[in-house]
Amino acid sequence: MPDFMLKEMPASCWNEAVPLGNGKIGALIFGGIFREKMVLNHEKLFNCSKAETPGPVYMNMDRIRNLILEGSYKEAEEIYTRSIKEAGTDHLKIDSYQPFAFMFIGQSIKKVFTDYSFKLDFNKAFTEISWKEGEVSLKRSTFISYDKDVICICLEADRKGYINARVNIEGGSGAKGLLETSLETDDDFLIYKAKYPNGLNHGAVAYMRNIGGSRYHDKDNIRVKDADKVYVFVKLYMWEDDGKAVKRIKKDIVKCDYSVLFRSHKKKWKELYGKLTLDIGQSNRPVTNEMLLSKSYNSIASKQIVHTMFNYGRYLLISSSKKGGLPANLQGLWNGEYNPAWSSDYHLDENIQMNYWPALVSGLNDCMMPFYDYFDSYTEDYKENAKRIY
Repeated sequence: MPDFMLKEMPASCWNEAVPLGNGKIGALIFGGIFREKMVLNHEKLFNCSKAETPGPVYMNMDRIRNLILEGSYKEAEEIYTRSIKEAGTDHLKIDSYQPFAFMFIGQSIKKVFTDYSFKLDFNKAFTEISWKEGEVSLKRSTFISYDKDVICICLEADRKGYINARVNIEGGSGAKGLLETSLETDDDFLIYKAKYPNGLNHGAVAYMRNIGGSRYHDKDNIRVKDADKVYVFVKLYMWEDDGKAVKRIKKDIVKCDYSVLFRSHKKKWKELYGKLTLDIGQSNRPVTNEMLLSKSYNSIASKQIVHTMFNYGRYLLISSSKKGGLPANLQGLWNGEYNPAWSSDYHLDENIQMNYWPALVSGLNDCMMPFYDYFDSYTEDYKENAKRIY
């Protein structure tokens, strides 16, 4: 049975986009042809506020417990609610997980396109968008290097000199009034910088390399004309002096080799994803997500959709939880809004735990480590909070 996911059409919003991730850096791929949109994410990018210490409410806990035992639930709730308001605990700000940046790739369409396909390969953790323009076949492939933290993109066609494209990075409409952003361009690099009012900064450097044709830039884009093939490499940085970070990344990113990075990426990825295979005896005929879902609306789930969902779940956890990093948040590693639902944070009332239920039974022990490490690191804080509250 195929270990990949197929879509018939591009995403219309970030929730429908196809996720890529290496456990630290994420991207949401929309799958457009004329205008590809990618939401970039970094596991550590939260809109950080000053830490507040909750006030004590333990003085009323004995009374609240006794009221509950007596069955006076409403009175107990009123006292508890009043207590946390008086302590200032009811309005503590939760830091929201943030989009890192929005990247756009524009490609000139010379004829009406046909044979569109949008594929996510679970085995190799890469996306491939393909289509035809008349007799010309085109393809755009993307992966995020598991071991080198580089977003790697390849544009290609089977006719020489066919590719005209541009690349842009911005903060998106939601960034206005929330953070300062800037973009610098030259014939080789796009340099995106962003800073929050609290001084915390982040940025991205994109490098374009073309085979054949010419490369040039304008105010907001790097462009290529009449190229045979185009590579785009992107690296992110956080909480680092912009000048030093950009200089360091420029030096490294020009050395990137798509084929070398992809070979290394596939090997590292396979070490985790290859720990388990599922065989439930279904044909190898590729079926799109849209077709699988359509057939499931009558409450009959095919073996193929079960197989796809099972492997997609493992794929998502490997993509969003990497040993030595942060655990997957409420949305894994991906977010396209500056004010996401529930702040896309770490809810401990079962939500985060649910992300990890399948981990150990499917051999993803390494992906569990960020979960353990995260909560172990806050043990003393939890003790202090428990004293203040209970």
